[in-house]
Amino acid sequence: MESPVHRWATSTIPGLDPTGHRRSVCDNPLMSFAEVPLPLLTLWLLWLLQAAWCAFNGWAFLRRIMRFEARYRARLLTQGPYTPRAVILVPVKGADARLEPHIAALQAQDYPDYRLQYLVESPEDPACEVLRAHGCDPLVAGRCEHGGQKVHNLMAGLRALRASDQVVVFSDADGVPSDQWLRRLVDPLRRDSVGATTGYRWLLPGAGLASAFLAVINTSVATLTGAGWRSFAWGGATALRRELIDEARLADFWAGALSDDFRLSQAIRRTARSMLFLPAGMVASPVAITWRRLWEFGRRQHLITRLHVPWIWWVGLSATGLYTAAFASAIVAQFS
Repeated sequence: MESPVHRWATSTIPGLDPTGHRRSVCDNPLMSFAEVPLPLLTLWLLWLLQAAWCAFNGWAFLRRIMRFEARYRARLLTQGPYTPRAVILVPVKGADARLEPHIAALQAQDYPDYRLQYLVESPEDPACEVLRAHGCDPLVAGRCEHGGQKVHNLMAGLRALRASDQVVVFSDADGVPSDQWLRRLVDPLRRDSVGATTGYRWLLPGAGLASAFLAVINTSVATLTGAGWRSFAWGGATALRRELIDEARLADFWAGALSDDFRLSQAIRRTARSMLFLPAGMVASPVAITWRRLWEFGRRQHLITRLHVPWIWWVGLSATGLYTAAFASAIVAQFS
């Protein structure tokens, strides 16, 4: 027979049910949450708000896609196409399986007047043979002594611009853009208030959990792009008018830089013109990566972000820390 003392103890000790067994959130959510410390409840509430914001941001991203598509079609009907002569500058290093599909995609752009200029460090780069087989004559930039090799290659491309080049487009050599990509990127540049148009990568994961993990992270980053404080000129898909390069002093911003993206964005902002993100400018990018390469890639991206835009690094760290802490504490609470 149960004694009164046992009945009193098991009914008043937090975390125990009347039979003396430990309770979980699933047994009685209201009573369990009432016993959770206030700091932990606050953490979970912030976690829920973060999840709600992410859901809203995804919905807003889809709305932006539909809105930009409608505006583009309206401009075609009222103003006609805008297709000034363009040059696409593509820094490349090495020749993997993604290079040939990339070249084919850029050569098949539905655009009346453009040329491709690939940029390499050395004539011995394996990419040179592949490029020449597809009718491309790579420009040799030489070895970089200060800063990043990619930025060094791009600066060589700027020095080699022709007088007839009216629009300059930057691209990465690992993406496969659609045949409308160049036309869509260039079209909004008809407005003087637009300093640059840009897209972003959309990763298509290959085999392996690491590739899928990277694609999920990249998708969450892609939905953050937009106007105002979220504007960012991604080096893999950015177009700007030729005259803006000199006005923005882009060569000065790129001198000795590790990142083309962040410094390009800073240069455009100083002209007081906008950077317009275009969903149609997004580039399909196949990816197959190991956990080790994923760690190296993530570490490099975090380092570059912390050097050039520290506040974004801190925001990312805080958001990731909140999610990780809340998720881990919820698991511990469920089984403790």
